[in-house]
Amino acid sequence: MSFNVSNYEIIGTGVSWSQVLRNGKPYVTVSPVVTSISGADYGPDTPGTTTSGIQEAIYSGYNVKLLQGVFVVSSTINLVPNIEVCGTGLQRIIGGAGDTTPTNPFSQVKNASGFTGSIWSTNAPTTGTSVNQMNIYLHDITSSTSSTTAPVYNLNNSDTCVYERLFANGGSIGFQLGYNNTSSAPSDVQVPGASWLSHCKSSNATQYGFYFQSLTQMKIDSLYVAGPITKPAVGFGLEGINTSQLNNLLAQNYTQTGMDINHFLYPDGSKSSTFDVYIGGAHLVGGSGITGLNGNNINPTQAVLINGLHVSTNGFPVVNATNLKIFAQA
Repeated sequence: MSFNVSNYEIIGTGVSWSQVLRNGKPYVTVSPVVTSISGADYGPDTPGTTTSGIQEAIYSGYNVKLLQGVFVVSSTINLVPNIEVCGTGLQRIIGGAGDTTPTNPFSQVKNASGFTGSIWSTNAPTTGTSVNQMNIYLHDITSSTSSTTAPVYNLNNSDTCVYERLFANGGSIGFQLGYNNTSSAPSDVQVPGASWLSHCKSSNATQYGFYFQSLTQMKIDSLYVAGPITKPAVGFGLEGINTSQLNNLLAQNYTQTGMDINHFLYPDGSKSSTFDVYIGGAHLVGGSGITGLNGNNINPTQAVLINGLHVSTNGFPVVNATNLKIFAQA
């Protein structure tokens, strides 16, 4: 069979990625190395950038691929609806004897000195009636901050979003998914829901590893909280969650509670109650005298079901949790 080269477009070294993009490239690339060297579409030399070119790539209107390396940011990266942002792979956070420097390709985003905000945000309004951010797919990225005043991943008002294979290191909270409204509980049409969070890890947060508030129709699976250096007060915080399923949760090294199930109280006195929640497999490993599962303040309209709860031998499985039904407790 003959091969007619005239039927094909030859991409040479003189053609930029932006030119390929116009011919159907599925995403734009961001490199932690200057674009003149890396050949990426965006990087730390992108004019005016405070996010190593990541924010500008997101605003380009295309899906975004972070190349290998460490990206330094001095402002929060704001996600937008209808986008995929992915990294090259995950970096294990070095945290103890026996750990080795990773040799696999990875994408890490970390804060610049003096920047204390979140690394990632859905940029949902914080006052008035909030707007849900829909159809975001974020995955395969490690994010780290030395700040203790903001969540690493501030993913409030996520609706029909997918977050998976993400690592968080530091922050006040590793992952926060909730409803941004400082006045009253969301209506049925406002409440964020139908989103997925899976295969994520939070290390060295000060307050919560994972915090979920005023959400519905959530599918959550395979989350891990650890505190090899800084120990979180609470592993998993659930406030006002309903009609959701959580599976395969593991928390270690927390100082107050492995899992805290509660309602969320708004300033006007309205509540987002926790009900119709199924938790399949929760392993809570705390120290002596530390609460494993706390449902002390919950008052749901229907019971929360927990199938397969294990609390470390020195912990306390439940504190005054009369509305919790637990099966196969160890």
